[in-house]
Amino acid sequence: MGVPLAINSGYRTTAHNTAIGGAVDSYHVKGMAADISIPAGMSSVKFYQAAANYWTAGGLGYYDWGCHFDVGPSRSWDERTA
Repeated sequence: MGVPLAINSGYRTTAHNTAIGGAVDSYHVKGMAADISIPAGMSSVKFYQAAANYWTAGGLGYYDWGCHFDVGPSRSWDERTA
């Protein structure tokens, strides 16, 4: 689609991860995860569908702000609040 992606969060220190309520075993703390915002002009559903088509070997989480990607076991979840 040729649109830029904004990474909201990549590596996190344990202290920062705890302060923001991240999972205790977060892949962010291991430097193995990224959170990416929904690109401007794209629906959250289309963004998630595109991500799910390409990200098949790790974790993919769907949130109201975008998607979480990690290189852990293959799994997906939906945590949208809006």
